[in-house]
Amino acid sequence: VPANTNDVLKMHKTTGVMTRYNAWPSGMGSTSTSYRPRFRGGAYDAERGLFWLIPYRWNLIAFLDTTTGGIGKCPYMPNLWAHNSYSMWGAIIHRQFLIAAPRAANMILQVDMRDCSGSISGFMNWPSGWSTSTYKFRSVVYDGERSAWFPPESANMIVKLDLDSTAMTGYNTWPAGFVSSSSKFNC
Repeated sequence: VPANTNDVLKMHKTTGVMTRYNAWPSGMGSTSTSYRPRFRGGAYDAERGLFWLIPYRWNLIAFLDTTTGGIGKCPYMPNLWAHNSYSMWGAIIHRQFLIAAPRAANMILQVDMRDCSGSISGFMNWPSGWSTSTYKFRSVVYDGERSAWFPPESANMIVKLDLDSTAMTGYNTWPAGFVSSSSKFNC
């Protein structure tokens, strides 16, 4: 996942041989440092052979076709999606969906990986009592069944998203002795 480089690298897991990809779609290939780091985290969709790149200092979701080496982008983001330079951080795959964790964005993103043209939505139905400063989460963890768990960076609770109903549940009954800070977890 490129942070402060213009390249995506793929390493063969047995030989260690690396392949470089940087044929970015129009408007995404800037070598200007003002756009870096562009991505934080990725997720591999084995069914489609696509490696998804999660936007950090960028307003588009990109993907690498691991067979052809082509890099594509989703041309659409939700109208309600408010982002800044530190938008998202990390993602999981659930069925045909990519679920991305918001760092400074105002919602959890869901991308239908079958066709990301217009099929990106978001979830903002935060649990009762939920609050945060600018930076919400730095990761998301999939439990292998039906829930995505978001450990807080500065949010006041762990948030569970039910991936079937989209209901969110908050957990903030911290154990005795737990000392909270503005940067709680970096999963």
